[in-house]
Amino acid sequence: PEYFVRLHSKDQSALRLLHYPASNNSTVNDTHSSPVNQPPQIRCKAHSDYGSVTLLLTDGVPGLEALIHGEWVAVPHVKGALVVNIGSLMQGWTNGKLLATLHRVVAPPQGSQGALPRTSLAFFADPDPDISTILQDETTATLPPGTVHVSVADYIEWRSGGEGSQRSGLA
Repeated sequence: PEYFVRLHSKDQSALRLLHYPASNNSTVNDTHSSPVNQPPQIRCKAHSDYGSVTLLLTDGVPGLEALIHGEWVAVPHVKGALVVNIGSLMQGWTNGKLLATLHRVVAPPQGSQGALPRTSLAFFADPDPDISTILQDETTATLPPGTVHVSVADYIEWRSGGEGSQRSGLA
């Protein structure tokens, strides 16, 4: 247990309030119940968090989905429970024994709670920026040849598409 505690000693973690406004798109439908099988309205694109672990407290409004065995599955709301997402750095540090959670947020199905806003409280446990990490698998395919050891700060900059005004979020 001390190993991971030592990687998180410089207060890099963040607590964020995430708010998705009410959906006003009357054509939004759930892909499972829609007769025309329209794709859902995306509120937050598919991604995995880059750090160690994310703890998420939701308000019960549907919309959070995780990719499980190639299909998007609604994450159920359990009152008082936290959603725990593994980040990509933790996946690397555990050599894939813990997998990063690919997730997204979609507008709720029309007729359910589609007009309601969605609010979540997310705690991102992020490691110290100067920690060296080893990048593996699909990550190394898009880095310069031979790049496998990088600092957490460099990894986050690369993963988020740049620094400051150059940051695209599209990496």
